Amino acid sequence: MKKNSAFLRILSLMLVAIAMLLISGCRTVPVRNIENAPIVTTSQAHPDMQKIGDAIIKAGTSLGWKMSQKEPGQIIGKLYVRTHRAEVKIIYNHKNYNILYENSSNLKYNPEKSTIHRQYNNWVKNLELAIQREMVTIQ
Repeated sequence: MKKNSAFLRILSLMLVAIAMLLISGCRTVPVRNIENAPIVTTSQAHPDMQKIGDAIIKAGTSLGWKMSQKEPGQIIGKLYVRTHRAEVKIIYNHKNYNILYENSSNLKYNPEKSTIHRQYNNWVKNLELAIQREMVTIQ
């Protein structure tokens, strides 16, 4: 009798844990925009806008983002992962850059609360790190 109740208790705890994992896996978080991230290069001089844009495009492309120069100082990045799509606007100048939420699909974006599926923020963080790595290679 005690063995059955112990088994049922363990089974119940496992089911609760699985349910919590499933719920937290779909949870939304505040949209993370990167604002005024400094452009750090190995050179003392400010790099020209073309080199900065090229570095941003190279960084995004290396992670699977589709990057397109919208106008000088502005790049649109789109990432397609299975049925999900994330779109960011990257605005930059000689000193800093911003990665801003632009659009998405299948990522549970809520404009009133400015929340989105948590994976979006991971993608943006990875993009930010890739951009930083590319910036230090600018001569």
